[in-house]
Amino acid sequence: MQSTSGEGKQFYKSKSWFGRLIGNTIYQKTLRIYFLTILIGSVFLYLPFSHRSPDPSKFNFFDAFFTAISAFTNTGLSSHTTSSTFNFFGQLVLLILIQAGGIGFLTIVIFLWAILRKKRKITVEHRLFLHWERGSYNKVESLPSVKTGIIVLLIAELIGAIILFFYFLIVEPDNPNKSNTNDGKYETVNTRGDFFGSLWMGVFHAVSSANNAGFDILGSHSIIPYRTDAKNLLSVVLWLESIVGGIGYPVFHDVWYFYKKKKRGEVAHFSLFTKIGISTYIFIAVLGAWLGVISEVSFAGTQGIFKARSISDGDFGWGKNETANKIWNIIYLTFSSRSSGFSPIDTSELAETTKWLLSILMFIGASPASTGGGIRTITIFIIFARMFYTAIGKKHLSVFYKTIDQSIVYEACNVFVLSTILVVGSIFFLVLAGNHNSVGDSFFESTSAFGTAGLTIGITKKSNFLGRIVLMFLMFVGQLGVSNAVLSITDLKPKSKNQEYCSENLRIV
Repeated sequence: MQSTSGEGKQFYKSKSWFGRLIGNTIYQKTLRIYFLTILIGSVFLYLPFSHRSPDPSKFNFFDAFFTAISAFTNTGLSSHTTSSTFNFFGQLVLLILIQAGGIGFLTIVIFLWAILRKKRKITVEHRLFLHWERGSYNKVESLPSVKTGIIVLLIAELIGAIILFFYFLIVEPDNPNKSNTNDGKYETVNTRGDFFGSLWMGVFHAVSSANNAGFDILGSHSIIPYRTDAKNLLSVVLWLESIVGGIGYPVFHDVWYFYKKKKRGEVAHFSLFTKIGISTYIFIAVLGAWLGVISEVSFAGTQGIFKARSISDGDFGWGKNETANKIWNIIYLTFSSRSSGFSPIDTSELAETTKWLLSILMFIGASPASTGGGIRTITIFIIFARMFYTAIGKKHLSVFYKTIDQSIVYEACNVFVLSTILVVGSIFFLVLAGNHNSVGDSFFESTSAFGTAGLTIGITKKSNFLGRIVLMFLMFVGQLGVSNAVLSITDLKPKSKNQEYCSENLRIV
């Protein structure tokens, strides 16, 4: 990845005090810039003028740091309810962190630099940053790919904000069955008829959903108060927004390039990245939704959301079309688990098999070069395709009349193995952290952090210092990607000569 140009050499061999401070490789520089951004965001979130309550004991700096990492990595896990903890300014800081993490902080800085200094071109250094952060499958296409991706994302956010503004202006959330209306446990934010309140709700949730962040300012129940009948329009909008952010920047550029060539009457075709990315994305979404519904229906008599239960204090209803609403919301939840993180269902009500299914979906995550996390869809496709090709005796992996380079297969295997080790190790530490965390619940929370999904089983709020550290590390690695995270903390340089020794066979089974 090292450039042979003068600019590239200067970039990699910077001798200035600033260069030594933030690292010599692109990965190390980016990691340190990210950390500095999160630290600044943490300070703003910690300061009293960001809070609804001036009592500092309710929200310490460690809570602020955890929230800032969660926002910047587009996760959504939080130790406190966002709407009751932060005032408008605090929520604005959160939104800036979400947008910076979604588009890419360095991407935003580079484009602003290019716009404000029109005579300056984007340098080799900048192109390397763009490629590493949100780039395409090759360096040449990274700049136009990022430009197209940002335009599409911002348009989606604008459209989503307008739709959600009118939605929150008109629609009133459901209220839980409760006897004590003063109990903060049942807080639900209602902006019906409030122009500016609805406008802010629309903007915040459009940006949060498009960036697959999962943060909401609806109260302590996420989108549960909007899960009945026509109110399900909210989850539909959030679903469409999260697709835009989760399918990958290169896909939009590829589609736009395909359209332009077709319009000129030229031969056009989609790249292998787009073909695999879209097909895998859709396949996992459909399979996950089908398995989720099957899981809940199969345990209708004993557990899950279809289990017959009396409406108790604090429960939300399911509306007039109860069965249809339950089916749609479990379908949406399986999709949201891919990285979005908005939950129309209390996860404690789900069947155990559904929780494990969601954990697997969160582990897989969204597409590469997107606002989502996890091992990514391309990785899981290559893993299963390689297994299938090995089973039928084929040496090379060929898909859509293209052969995937062996180095890419090796990288996918490394990502899968390292990610599995990371999540399993995290489960151990979360169980060790106490609070009677079960293995299943720890697996759910670990994959939620690693997949930057933001769904929670309740461990985040009750976690101690060790548990929070584990979750923060998972969120950071999940957003960066395992390969990039490894390169960020090492200083690996290619050797001038590759030594090869005599081979010897081993028996595997």
